[in-house]
Amino acid sequence: MALMKIAIKFIVFAGLYSSLGLFSASHAEDLFITDDYLKGLSDEINSPEYLEKAKQELRATEKHEQSNAYTAAEIQSGLSSMYNFETLIRTKYPSSHAIYSKLPVSSRILIYDEFKTTKKLSAAKRMIIEKYQIK
Repeated sequence: MALMKIAIKFIVFAGLYSSLGLFSASHAEDLFITDDYLKGLSDEINSPEYLEKAKQELRATEKHEQSNAYTAAEIQSGLSSMYNFETLIRTKYPSSHAIYSKLPVSSRILIYDEFKTTKKLSAAKRMIIEKYQIK
């Protein structure tokens, strides 16, 4: 009985090992394609076009803030956590978020702290652009 349990464990282990081996070999090519794709996206974000779009979003945000077009719920949601702040800029300001996502975590924390202090998206977005240009 004990020998049978060991044999079953060996068969299961051998099956898992071989399936993992097949998985890694058959998907290696896909990983290479994915890496090239991600590199292309990274190069695209580094283009001056994204920075210009982020500046346009900043100007639009400043106009919205002057006209009090933002709802308190949007601002409060962003103030409640860094995750909600990042969700807000990702969904409303994709170019700013693309640049923001390229910044180191320390810069992201400083940007969120600026937003919490000023309660203005324009201040945070201005800081995103400044940090990105320094990088």
